[in-house]
Amino acid sequence: MQTSRNRWTTYTFIAAFATYWFGNLLLWYPWSYSALLGMTLMFVAITPIWIYSIYDCLKRYHGERLIRGAVYTALIFSFVAIVSDYVFFGIIRDAMTELYHLTTLYGYAFLIALPFVEIYLFKKRLQQKIALKNNDFVKFGLLGVASFLAIIFIIEFNLTLSEGTFKFLTLILASLILFHLVIWIVLGSHDFKGKLKQIILLSILCVIIGMLIGKYGASFGLKWWIYYSIPMLMSVLLPPIILRMNKKQVMVYLLLSFLSAPFMHFIFSFFFNWTEYMPFLEIPYFKTILD
Repeated sequence: MQTSRNRWTTYTFIAAFATYWFGNLLLWYPWSYSALLGMTLMFVAITPIWIYSIYDCLKRYHGERLIRGAVYTALIFSFVAIVSDYVFFGIIRDAMTELYHLTTLYGYAFLIALPFVEIYLFKKRLQQKIALKNNDFVKFGLLGVASFLAIIFIIEFNLTLSEGTFKFLTLILASLILFHLVIWIVLGSHDFKGKLKQIILLSILCVIIGMLIGKYGASFGLKWWIYYSIPMLMSVLLPPIILRMNKKQVMVYLLLSFLSAPFMHFIFSFFFNWTEYMPFLEIPYFKTILD
């Protein structure tokens, strides 16, 4: 029993470490470019990652009382976040003044409260425990170490991205999140988990490769109707076929898929004045309206 508890404690520390540094790696360029964009991505993309990591640790806690697991998880995640913040802002960046904000305390309070919120919302699911395997340590461990080293490398060598490259990578990330959200709504959580490998393959084909064709098709001499129609047909045809959707799911997917592109274009055009996603659809920038 003691060995099992020690394994879970070690795993939770590794999960918290990996989540912190992976989240900072994803936010580094967006936050450097725009605080508004960084905060938006933090709530949209990073918060779900924290929620998932804490849920994963609670799911693997085999103690008699789940509330005790929530206490341990809250203490471990908040401790790792505090120490990692000191390492990131104090040692790596020498910018401790950027850490002294009220929002930082809100972040710690969020991490402390989140395990208790999750056991309240997902109590029945969390009672169905998952065994802790050696591969679980490796997955989170590699993610944490790779993210930690990558962010040190970026800061030490002052690696920057051109504005065009940064925008394109951000649009890809946002498209991936939106694509997975649409698939999750269409399939439901159970089928989504069961078909995760196919969904990852589809996200690479329909989002990453599709956007690369759309961006660089003209540079390669392709006609506009080719580099616009190919990504569209990939997004329309491949998911229903590969995921074997029924008629109702196909209808819902097509509706959400066609709405997702103008929705994302509106968000980036209206709030950030990025018009590259659908340049033929003009959306006013909110600061222009205010002026």
